[in-house]
Formats: sequence, C-alpha cells, structure tokens
Amino acid sequence: MQMLTMDMTQPDPTDRNDADQLRDTVAQLTHLVAEALTAIDAYLHASQRLGDLSDPSSQAKLQDAISKAIEQSTRAREALTQLRSVVQN
Repeated sequence: MQMLTMDMTQPDPTDRNDADQLRDTVAQLTHLVAEALTAIDAYLHASQRLGDLSDPSSQAKLQDAISKAIEQSTRAREALTQLRSVVQN
C-alpha cells in the first residue's frame, strides 16, 4: 500500500487561499470600523459646535447628530463582532 505524503517545504495552496480570504475579510472589517469611527467623530464635533440650545433648530440638529453617532457606534460594534467571529473560527 502506497502512502501519500505532503511535501512540507511547499506552501499548501489551500492554506494560502484561506490566509488571503482572512486577510481580505479583516481588511474589509477594519475599513468599516475606521469609517464608522470617523463618522462618530464628525457627528460629535458637529454637536459640540451647535452651542446655542435655546434655538429649536439647534436642538433638532443636536438630536440628529447624536442619533447618527449612536448608529455609527452600533455599526462599529457589529463590525468588531464579525471580526471576532472570523478570528475565533
């Protein structure tokens, strides 16, 4: 009976493909997190500049900016959760 052996000096093409897929997934998720954090930063800075809360339109803009910052932080958290699941599997 002949045994099959794998030459360990050559990289396994399957492993390389998996590594490439993992690298691509991590890059995409990293981009999503960075993008969400940039948006959060922009919304919070805009909120800071609103200043005069006695003006009803400023209050509405502030609430909108806060809502958008919350949406983006949720987006970042979801991307990190996906990243964690990729790394754990």
